[in-house]
Amino acid sequence: MDVKLSLRVGAAALVGALALTGCSYTDVDVAGGTASSSTSAADSPAEVNQDFEQAVLGTVEASDLPVGEWRYAGEKQFDSEYFHRRVPQMSTYCGKKEDGIELYNKDLRLEAEYRFTKEDYLKKSEEMWAYWESQGQKPYVVGSDSSSKKIAYKTEGGALIQFDAGENGLMIFADSACVLPGEPDPLAS
Repeated sequence: MDVKLSLRVGAAALVGALALTGCSYTDVDVAGGTASSSTSAADSPAEVNQDFEQAVLGTVEASDLPVGEWRYAGEKQFDSEYFHRRVPQMSTYCGKKEDGIELYNKDLRLEAEYRFTKEDYLKKSEEMWAYWESQGQKPYVVGSDSSSKKIAYKTEGGALIQFDAGENGLMIFADSACVLPGEPDPLAS
């Protein structure tokens, strides 16, 4: 199985597991996110945005690849300044409260295509693990196979970050908590 397929299978498993926690998945965001996060205590939109942005940018920087090597799933080049301006507008429907208020989260998927030996991509994974631990996070292994390794952590603010390292490159999946309010659903009673 090639790494891209393997990474997508891993992402699908993550989406399935997270969907069981109360939020549904919708692939609407321009950034092309592919996972949902679970509902947690409501935070202000500014706190959710800051938590999500810091987790994503920290992971991109810790990858030791130039920022310009990262691409959104739609192949657009990742730019940290654009991302910073875009975070407040990013949103994907992820559920509804009993009172009809729709809930949204932030999500995205980044890819960096590189050819890595098994030794090299395992080293990238170990370095990311060490970085996350140095930031006070508690990383865990999502899965691994003969051509890739997937690790993740969840911030105190509810952002879920997954880092996949494999023979054909790196991927970052990121989701904020499913707590951002939208408009009430007029059909909810």
